[in-house]
Amino acid sequence: AVYANLQDEIDAGQFTRPDSDSTWLLALSARWYPRDNLAITVGYDHDWVLSAVRNIEYHSALASADWLPEDGWKIGAGARYWTYDDDNAMYSGRFESFWETNPDLGVWLGLSLTTTSTSDPCDFYWTPYWDQRIMGVLRYEQSWEGYAFRLDLLGGFSRSHGRDDRAFSYKEPEEKVVYVDGVANTVVEEKDATYVLTDKDSSWDLAWGVNGQWEKATGRNSSLLVSGSVTALHEYIDHSFSVNFSLKW
Repeated sequence: AVYANLQDEIDAGQFTRPDSDSTWLLALSARWYPRDNLAITVGYDHDWVLSAVRNIEYHSALASADWLPEDGWKIGAGARYWTYDDDNAMYSGRFESFWETNPDLGVWLGLSLTTTSTSDPCDFYWTPYWDQRIMGVLRYEQSWEGYAFRLDLLGGFSRSHGRDDRAFSYKEPEEKVVYVDGVANTVVEEKDATYVLTDKDSSWDLAWGVNGQWEKATGRNSSLLVSGSVTALHEYIDHSFSVNFSLKW
């Protein structure tokens, strides 16, 4: 279970509002090897959205396949679906291929294609309409007894499609001059107004990033995994860091 202390409003910097009770977290996954060179993974998890303002929970299901057509060549594909308790939903798909260019040093070159789409916009977490990325990857990967390390340097292109225009109604203050007994008085009244939000389609822009992970076996059926990533896109930079402890049976 986890408890979060949320901000009162976006960028408010105040935490006076009573927050909700803690919620339960769960992550399950299973891997199947129908062939020696093919691995299929399915999984489910329940967690909180990474939002500092509102407690939004989600359920997520994933499926992926990793294939080794030959020594020194890896192909992977996967899909993931999220459903949120604010009735939103998100889908993500990926395809990647890696070739080992220097077995002695553990150097790989790869190509990664990803796309992500969300049903509805939301101000409290990432909700792209269509986010697409094509990235080349330079990977360094090594394994020792009880340890594994991976570092990726990424460079390529990304673009996003904008949503249809969205209209928002609000009250706009308006000053009026009112004459009372020949004396001018300024009063402020509110009038109905509409704001139209237009999302622009972006062209292919340069993108870069770095990510890595370090894993250590802590027992016969347990391990500790530390991972992090930074990706710089046209309009923003996203980053993440996590520490995970896992039990396998």
